[in-house]
Amino acid sequence: METPLTSTDQATPEWLTGVLQKKGFLPHGEVVRVQQKPPQPLITSLITHLELSYSDDAPASAPARLFLKVAKPDLDPQISSQLGKNEVEFYNTTVAFMTDAPVVRCYDAVYGPETGQWHVLLEDVSDTHFQTEPPVPPSLPHCERVIECLAKFHAFWWEHPRLGQEIGKMLTEGSLQEILRDLEKQCVAFVDFLGDRLSLERRHVYEKVLAALPRLWGRYWRERFATGKGLTLIHGDAHLWSFMYPQNPTTHTIRIIDWQSWRIDSGTDDLAYMIALHWYPERRHALERDLIRRYHAELLRQGVKNYDGEECWYNYRLSAIGNLFIPVWQWSAKLWAGVWWSHVERAMLAFHDLQCAELLEN
Repeated sequence: METPLTSTDQATPEWLTGVLQKKGFLPHGEVVRVQQKPPQPLITSLITHLELSYSDDAPASAPARLFLKVAKPDLDPQISSQLGKNEVEFYNTTVAFMTDAPVVRCYDAVYGPETGQWHVLLEDVSDTHFQTEPPVPPSLPHCERVIECLAKFHAFWWEHPRLGQEIGKMLTEGSLQEILRDLEKQCVAFVDFLGDRLSLERRHVYEKVLAALPRLWGRYWRERFATGKGLTLIHGDAHLWSFMYPQNPTTHTIRIIDWQSWRIDSGTDDLAYMIALHWYPERRHALERDLIRRYHAELLRQGVKNYDGEECWYNYRLSAIGNLFIPVWQWSAKLWAGVWWSHVERAMLAFHDLQCAELLEN
């Protein structure tokens, strides 16, 4: 059994040689030197860029620059283990079923079930792609390309026969009940923690939504998961900085990164996470409707059937309700307040702007 790295320092020339040889990327020659940039802590992982030098007999096709992710030492072990397992599974299984998947090439992905440690070794595309600076949203043309990229990905997996079989797990009714119980406990603790930093009006929003969720999500489960209709594979963390933008769109395409939270669900969960949770009202009001229409139109172009625009918009609003609980989960996972505090504000503003309270009564 392969052993995951626990530190970026373990990416030695000998280790890299072994990995690249085993995976067929280095049929002859060896890595003789690796230059590592200082490791950078992200929210859920530790990352570094590697520059590789090879012996003279190595092929010219051997990767010169790689990107390494390992488990973050100070993240909750249970959460880190689950996220790492998800990403490793995605690269080792899901990508193989796609042609021209919008992802970066993976050279190695290992998860250790006994320890919960994991690592992912990826192609470094920083020569051809870039990320915009968070939290500033990208320009409109970049947003439109992201929406189309996401729609194509969702369309590929739309009601795919492998969903819930070889790829991912379908949510069961029992799992839904467990989620609802945990969510209520977390939400009560979250509201109590915030105290007077959460207004009485917003406390009432959480109370009303929690009361409606068993019926609302129960109906959603019966219509989607019990039938397999309208489901796809979603990214689960599809903010606009989970995308690598091509410097030259005529020669390269968008690449989606950070697959730690993928699951089977409604495609609009990705859209609401991207737009309703991360954008303030002015930009959302200006672009939201048009981007959802563009997403829906691309789904249809890619062959999705029996999904009209009104249903897509309804599902988007339903997904925006779920956004209210993302900062709750992030707080429960002990992520720092800089991650979740602004999400509370934006999720609440979107809830009201999209008139989501109407959906609680239906």
